[in-house]
Amino acid sequence: MIISEEASVMLAVEPFFKGFIEPQDVADTSKTREVIIGLSADSRAQVDDLVGKAVAGGAQELGDAQDDGFMYMRGFRDLDGHQWSFIYMDLSAVLPG
Repeated sequence: MIISEEASVMLAVEPFFKGFIEPQDVADTSKTREVIIGLSADSRAQVDDLVGKAVAGGAQELGDAQDDGFMYMRGFRDLDGHQWSFIYMDLSAVLPG
């Protein structure tokens, strides 16, 4: 899955994934979190677009957007229960000119 020109993510089916972690077990994401993936975005619109695409594909949105003025964040839980967050930070609002 291509996130941007600089970032991509490999989504693996469970049998293939197990080949990377054996002899350990795959986490039961209905009971625990194994990872929270946080990625930066270039704009608020990109945050909304990425989360919207995930939700349209079956992901579960994690509450309302968090808007702190200089920082905007939304998250979702994917079909396997992994938690993702997309964050836009307006550095011009927090860094001296």
